[in-house]
Parts: sequence; structure tokens; C-alpha cells
Amino acid sequence: MSDILTDLNTALEGHYRVERELGSGGMATVYLAEDLKHDRNVAIKVLKPELAAVLGAERFLAEIKTTANLQHPHILPLFDSGEADGFLYYVMPFVDGETLRDRIDREKQLPVEDAVRIASAVAGALDYAHRHDVIHRDIKPANILIHDGQPVVADFGIALAVSAAGGGRLTETGLSLGTPHYMSPEQATADRDLSAQSDIYALACVLYEMLTGAPPFSGPTAQAVLMQILTETAKPVTALRKSVPPHVAAALDKALEKLPADRFPTAEAFSRAVNDPAYGPARPVTGAIPTRKTSDRGWERMLWPGIAAIASMLAVVAFLRPGESGGVTRFVLTTEGGSVNLASVTNKLDISPDGRTVAYIANSPSGLPGIYLHHLDDLEPTLLLSAQTTTLEFSPDGQSLAFDEALSLRRISIAGGPPTTLVTNAVEDVSVRWSTDGHVYYNGPGFVLLRVPEEGGTPEAVYTRVDENDFGVSSPFVLPGGRAALVDMSGPARTNPHVGYLDLTTGAIDTLIAGSSPRLILDRYMTWVSADGVLLVAPFDEAGRRLEGQGISMVEDVRIEQFIEPEYAVSDNGTLVYRRVTSESGSKLVSVTRDGTEAEYSYPIQSQLGIRLSPDGRYVTFEEGFGVVPDIWTLELATGTRTRITFEAGAFYPDWTPDGRRVAYSKPLQGETGLFWKNSDGSGVEEPLLRDPGLSEVEVVFLPDGERFLVRGGDQSRAESADLLMYEIGSDAPGLPIASAEGNELSPMVSPDGRFVAYSSDELGSAEVFVRSLERPEERWQVSTRGGREPLWHPEGTEIFFRTDTHVFSVPVSTEDGFRRLGEAERLFEAGRYLSNANHTSYEVFPDGDTFLFLGQGATPETVVVLNWLDEVRARLQR
Repeated sequence: MSDILTDLNTALEGHYRVERELGSGGMATVYLAEDLKHDRNVAIKVLKPELAAVLGAERFLAEIKTTANLQHPHILPLFDSGEADGFLYYVMPFVDGETLRDRIDREKQLPVEDAVRIASAVAGALDYAHRHDVIHRDIKPANILIHDGQPVVADFGIALAVSAAGGGRLTETGLSLGTPHYMSPEQATADRDLSAQSDIYALACVLYEMLTGAPPFSGPTAQAVLMQILTETAKPVTALRKSVPPHVAAALDKALEKLPADRFPTAEAFSRAVNDPAYGPARPVTGAIPTRKTSDRGWERMLWPGIAAIASMLAVVAFLRPGESGGVTRFVLTTEGGSVNLASVTNKLDISPDGRTVAYIANSPSGLPGIYLHHLDDLEPTLLLSAQTTTLEFSPDGQSLAFDEALSLRRISIAGGPPTTLVTNAVEDVSVRWSTDGHVYYNGPGFVLLRVPEEGGTPEAVYTRVDENDFGVSSPFVLPGGRAALVDMSGPARTNPHVGYLDLTTGAIDTLIAGSSPRLILDRYMTWVSADGVLLVAPFDEAGRRLEGQGISMVEDVRIEQFIEPEYAVSDNGTLVYRRVTSESGSKLVSVTRDGTEAEYSYPIQSQLGIRLSPDGRYVTFEEGFGVVPDIWTLELATGTRTRITFEAGAFYPDWTPDGRRVAYSKPLQGETGLFWKNSDGSGVEEPLLRDPGLSEVEVVFLPDGERFLVRGGDQSRAESADLLMYEIGSDAPGLPIASAEGNELSPMVSPDGRFVAYSSDELGSAEVFVRSLERPEERWQVSTRGGREPLWHPEGTEIFFRTDTHVFSVPVSTEDGFRRLGEAERLFEAGRYLSNANHTSYEVFPDGDTFLFLGQGATPETVVVLNWLDEVRARLQR
């Protein structure tokens, strides 16, 4: 049992027995518990500690009494509330069902009849509460539970109690009341005197989302959503779904009016309108948004003071200095002018020691990658260097950055100028750490840990894995004195991550705890991130080389990309910056024709590495799950039906057998990586396809004959780079080398006739696409000449497609009489905004040869900055 559950059970002893956490939201964490007196399951919501500290128990419990007497069939009642050992909580019935959020996520668009029925039931609950002078203030799909098919509204009046008890001090917590997508304009301008019309607006947003699959306004940040709510008109629902009846569309138009006085007077009136076919439209029900007349601008005059207030608030937040605010302040780092594509911010970010500048890797809107500096008092980042890099690190004095590029380690001044090279052709793109001991630490092939003087010089090995069964180490945080470091420990395929203590003088290493990306703060406390993205803090005893306790949870939504360390950093003066993942983060499937025309599928998937189409083009298989432990899934494109293939976590790079009956994939094992396969419908048991001891079998691709397959892998014991080998199914014969140049051979794709393989290689210094004969591997042809990766064959073998940082190209080829390139590369369409993978072909081409399937970026993970975060850490540790 975790520390928090133990503390809760101690505090609530004799009344409730807490069993497990059910989820966490903006204001509270909810737990499943047993009501010992009445022998029933209940849900206990515990306010976040920072919120409870601001509110105070007495004021909150006094305000929540107002909601305790609400009795309505569509309102989830309040059983109990109280304070125990610092925990501020309230108790509700446990509903064994799903939320409306879950149903919308699953179905995307609900039947019109169901959507209207649910909205009408919620309107009835709201009307009852409004007649008892209670405004909900946080109507959203997550607060509407579905119990035996009937909607029940939860958290009724809780937001009101928090607002009334907290007053103006609520801003100290960094939390807000209400959810941006469902806030009324008056709530978005921080008006505390809300009326019933605010709840009606929020319910209209929920109905709009049930019908269309998205709320009326959306954007990459909360600020962007709020600004749309204040300044834009929602698109008519019929423009997005023609089957919505005119009276429902008209009712939504009225309920979404900017001015409260222009909406329905009561929730019951809104319910009558959406159920009355005779209700007339308030504006033409067409796909066009009518132009506002000059005389129809009263709502704008009312809202512009609110817009100015929001702008002032954001400006104050932007210009706060760490250590000057006197309290913990949270905000999302945004851009205004579109100079950087925040959806592409990836892999690694860092913050300067003085806490004033965030450095991150991102793409420009055109798709060009680079290193950006974002000063916290600026609205826009500045491009420091255009470069293809995966990791970066500030120097201890904050005046330079170290980064990797083209297998080399470089440094650059933040004032600009050309970079200098510290190490050439020796860097594995895992981690770079610039220590106060005057060295830059980095990983070489095989997770060998090395360091080089910060001015350049001869590298020296700090830690070397003895054999393939040993852990590799990365991400060293050198402790004061320079004699030891906290490190990431992981297997050959970055599996089973743990935090370790490495003695830099002897090379001895001790395991501390499961997790990754350790740092030392406040001289004696360690921070690290668990496999599910929780940032924890615990006292660290360096003399005893041990951690005291399992850690206190500080942040619960840190983003972890596959194979990449958690995305967070802490400055010397206590500013935290991290990438926050949400349920909407991840990716989406996008089809693109040769002329660049896009069409999105409505099935979001949590995948980052790539996709594979089934031979008939009906299904797609992919890895799903952030961190280093994804599973393999398949999805039917026509219906969105998903099938889970693996259940043990930690499977990568799936490929279909030529008959479509099985899916093969790579799976890390203790000390090695093996290939396995399983029936593509999920039935049967997993079976081994290949286990070649010492070989890291990273990727598999089948030949059309179904009897042979190619493997991308290398000899781990010799830290070899990636090579291509061919095996026969069911044979114990060693693999036949196909491509084993000095560089890395990646992204193998076999021609439709099974005679050739296209792949990318950096043997010439940068990635280019090549073709080799599978019958005579010594024969090789270069396909791209100005950079290229991720090759694909046209289904008829007449073209080879490949990607650059910005575009997809096509080269005409022939395989009838040997291999021949028939012309120059033709640029087809821009592809920089789609997810890519330098090691693996991440997109597909349909059997028609004219339509492609990509992974598009889903909702943008937010970059969160927390000023004076160490104050919060101290407060939590002293409890």
C-alpha cells in the first residue's frame, strides 16, 4: 500500500477503509473506499493539499453544507465531509459505471436521441439546483456519470464551496474553477457572481460535443480556448453534423450566446427547446457563420474589459521572477506569433540555472528542426540553431548549451555564434549531462557512459557494461564532490528502468528504486519519475547509498516518450518545467493523397513510433503506451474496432505476415531482445519467432514468400551498430548478413517482388536511402542524394517513397531486370507536421499506391512552468 493510502486509512480509521485511487482531477483525487458503518462502497474525494491549505477546513465545510441537502434523481448526493489529519474530503456514492467523458471518447459522436436525452436529464438536475440557489460552476462530461443508462451529475456545488471558501486566495494554488472548454464567457473573465445561465452555457457545450465529437471551442492552451470563448462565434452544429434537427441547432445557438441575458432563462426552458420540433432557429441553420451586424456588438463591449483582464493576468505571470512572487505560481508556456510548432516540442527540454530561460527542441511551422530559447518574460521563443538533435543541456553557468548532432557532441553559446565540437562520431542519442565538475557526460554505443572536458579533449569511460546481462547507465546527475552520480539504469533495450547510485571512482553501482531521470534538490532530496509519469521526491542518504521511503508524489502527469527520459528539469533556484501529458495527447491517424489532401480518422491512438498496414489495407497495427512499456494493438480502419495483441508491456515495431494472419514484434528479455508473433485477431498464445543470443533484434519485416524475414539488429556484446540480416522461419541457421556497413542500416522495407530491400543508412555521414539485392547483397544502389530516410515501396514496385525533415519524395524505379533508378526524386507534399522516426519507417502507403497513412500529432502536451516549486516541496516534506 502506498504512503498516501496508509496515511488516509490512518486518518479515517473507524469510519472508512480506503482501497485504491480511482483518478485525479484539477481540485481533488478520488478514492474507492468502504463505508464501515453502512457496509457499502463509496467514493471519497480528497482536495489537493495546496488547495486545502488555502481554503482552510472550517470555511470549506461550512460552505459545502449548502449542497448536502440537494435531493434529485439525477444529482449524485453528498454523504459526508470532513477534515482528518490535514486531509480535507467529501464522500459520495460509488457509481460502478462510466462517465460521459468515457463514452464520448469511445464513440466520438453520440446518437442525436441519446445526446438530447442526456442533456435533458442534466438540465432537470440543474433546474432543481438553481431553484435552490446552487450553481454547479463545473458542468463537463467528466462530471456526468452514467449509472444504469441514466446520467447523474457529480460534484454538485463543490466548485461553489471552493470558490466561496477560498475567495481571492485560490490563485495562489495555480488551480482554476471550471474547465476551459465548458466555461461561459462570464466565467472566463473571472466573474464570481455567476448565474444559472453560466451552467446552461456549459451544458450547451457538452451537448455540442456529444453531437459533434468536440466542444464549440478548442485550442492548444487554456488561454487560447478562453480567448476564443470571448471573441469568436461557435460554428453552427449543423455545419459539422447535418443530421442534427433544426430545433436542436437553434436551441444550442441561443444557449451559447455571449451575453447571459440572451440565453434561456432557465435550464428547464433549454430542455423544452431541444425536445420541441416547433422551436424556431435563432439564425439561419447553414454551414456558414453569419457576419455580425455593427449594431450587434453589445456582448463585445461587455467582454473587452474581461479580455483585458486576462491579458493583464498573463502578462503578470509572464514577468514573474523565480523567488520574487512569495508563493508557488503555475502557468503554461505558450507562443503568440506561431514562430514555433509547439506540437513538435519533443524528447528533451531544460531550464537555465537562474530559472529564467527554457531551452527546447522543436520544429518551425515549415517542419525544420532546431534548438529554441524561450525566456519566461517573452511571448515568443528565439531560434538559437537549426539542427537535427534529440537532447540538450545547459552549462552550470547558464551561458552555453551542450547537444548532440550527427553522432557528435557539440556546445554553443546562448548568445549565438557557431557551435564547437567536443566529440566526433561517438555519441548515442540517449542523454547528455553537463556537470559542475567541469565535464560533459554522454552515452556511447552500448550504454557506455563517457565524459569529456567541457572545453573539449580526450573522452574517458566512466562506466562500461561488462556483458549483455548488465544494466546500462545514462542521464548521470553528478553529486557534490564529483565522486558519485545518480544515474538511470536500464537493460539493453531501455527496459525495466531503475535509479542507481554510481561510484565514479570504482565503477560500483547500487540500485535505489524503480524509475528514471534522478536529480538532487535541497542538498539531500532526490527527485525521479516513475514509469507512469509521476514525479516523486524522497530523502536521500548518500552515506548509506539508500533512499528513505518510496517518495512523495509531487506531479502526476509528466510526459515520457518511448525510449526517451522523462521531460522535466529543475533550476538551481527552484523553478520546475515539465511537459504535461493528457488523455488527449498522443497521435491520430491521417490519410494524405499525393497532392497533400488530408482526411483525419476519428480514432485517437497513443502511439509515437509508427504504424503498419495489413496486406489488404483494412487494418493498422501499432504500439500504444508512453514510456518504455507499450503493447501491440490492431485497429480496423473502417470501424475503429481495436484488438489488443500483447498484454505484458514492452513490445515494439510490429509487422504483419504476408497472409495477414499474424503480427510479429520485438520484445525485450532479460539480457537480450527477441522476436515473437501472435495471431492478428488476438487469439492464441504468443510464440517465439527468433532468439539469437547476443543479437539485439530490434525490428522485423517479412518477405512476400512468407518463409523469410529481415531483422534490424546488432551484436550487443560488441556494441555493434544496426545491421540487416535475413533468416528463414523455423530454421536454426544463423542470419545471412544483407547490409553491414560502418554506419547504421535502418528502416528496412522489402520490395513487392521480394528481391530487394530499401533502407536508410548514415554510412556517408548523413542519412540517405539505399537499395540492396537480397539475392546478391554485395549489389547496392543509392536512391536519395540530398538526405532521405524512412523508405517505402509502391505496391507495384514502380516507385520508392522516402521522407526528409519537411517533405515526402518519390523516385521512379524498376525491378524487372535488376534494379534501376529511372529518374530524379520528385517532391510530393509537405510532411513535417506528421510524426516521424529516424530509425523506423513510421508511415504507410495504401494498396492503391496513391494514398498514405501517417501519425498526426494529437492534442499538444503542455509545457508547464512552476515558479518557486521548491517551496511546495518543502511544505509537503514537512507535513
